Amino acid sequence: MKYSGKLKKHCTVFSYAGEIRFGPPYFNLEIDGLKIADRLFSDNPVWSKDENISAIQEWNSTKESIGPNMKICVFDFENGREYTGKPIHGYTIPKHFEGNLLIYEKRDWSKGYEVIKIIELDLEKIETWRRT
Repeated sequence: MKYSGKLKKHCTVFSYAGEIRFGPPYFNLEIDGLKIADRLFSDNPVWSKDENISAIQEWNSTKESIGPNMKICVFDFENGREYTGKPIHGYTIPKHFEGNLLIYEKRDWSKGYEVIKIIELDLEKIETWRRT
């Protein structure tokens, strides 16, 4: 599968890697021809309006006994950096960007039942960006 924003500035290629039983599939990811090694992702990226930033759900574990264990991952192409959020027992589903905010849904199962929260992540306030 290939995805890019409407402007087609960047290309993300998803290669099927497997799926958990009764669960969603997970994929290897390639961005603009560069493979992201030893990591797995869902195939649901969202793009900023100018397509300089993309957010996606990253899998921490595919062990059935653990259940879904995800974190949000943000790629800033213009500044050559990446942010990964804290892992949760559940899903982190990116929805859209509003200016400098990434809006995503956190579906947390750590309490034995699902707690759904809408998170507004201010990209300008992130202090833990890593160079890519």
